[in-house]
Amino acid sequence: MHKEKNCLLLCRKKLSRGMVVLFVSLLVIDTAIVSQWFGLEKVVERIEQTSMERETRPNVSEVTLTAIGDYSLTGSGAGSFYTTLPFYHDGSWKGFYDLAHNDFLQSPWSLASRFSWCW
Repeated sequence: MHKEKNCLLLCRKKLSRGMVVLFVSLLVIDTAIVSQWFGLEKVVERIEQTSMERETRPNVSEVTLTAIGDYSLTGSGAGSFYTTLPFYHDGSWKGFYDLAHNDFLQSPWSLASRFSWCW
């Protein structure tokens, strides 16, 4: 309850000029670090090569939603995503997923829906 109040107060406030400058400077600094570390051209190229036709995470997300209903009372257990996912595999993707790549889906599956709000 206390966290929700803080979030509401923070979200209601207008961003000051200093906060905007802070966020913009963080974005510029992060971009500079990524471009130095990986090479900005490689990052841009990788983003351009990404396509929804080859992306399989949406398929895994749909299966995860189905499984949440099956484990809504007890959860499958923390860290058990990679062992329980194969039971729901419908053949719509290839490869191995050890994580859902979406905490909002993985937490209710692993920890039970009633406890996932703590995450």
